[in-house]
Amino acid sequence: MLLNGNETRGNMNITDAEETVKVTLIKDGYAYVETAKASSCGSCAAKSSCGSLNFFAGRQQSGLKIRNTLNLKTGDSAVIALSSNKLLLGALLLYIFPIITLLVSAALARYFVGETGSIFFGLGGFLLSLLLVRSTLQKQKNINQFEPVLLRKIITVETQ
Repeated sequence: MLLNGNETRGNMNITDAEETVKVTLIKDGYAYVETAKASSCGSCAAKSSCGSLNFFAGRQQSGLKIRNTLNLKTGDSAVIALSSNKLLLGALLLYIFPIITLLVSAALARYFVGETGSIFFGLGGFLLSLLLVRSTLQKQKNINQFEPVLLRKIITVETQ
């Protein structure tokens, strides 16, 4: 990912990760995009399990779904960005919060119920935290909070 200093777009301060993407599908006002694989991907041992945006490749509506604010067409290239603050908050919600909930609920259950109970209460706390995160993110005001934005279209000039 490319890092791009402090750029302001609308009311969003972007000190973020930027990524070049290619549009694979346009449908209902959204662009489905995939990242361009780097030239070094071919020799990488982790290429089959890479965490890049190509995770959903192979489906008809492949890749990441983004609002098509730049009137992109299939085959166009563009630059997307996600605020580093949103990226950090998302990681905290999806990874750190459930793990902390698992550990705290297991520790409390061990103290009050015993070792066997701590396993079940730990897993229960973990699942409950995931449901809580899911319901929080599904509220209308949070739907687009973690959605990347299109910054600019990449225009290619062909010469003969």
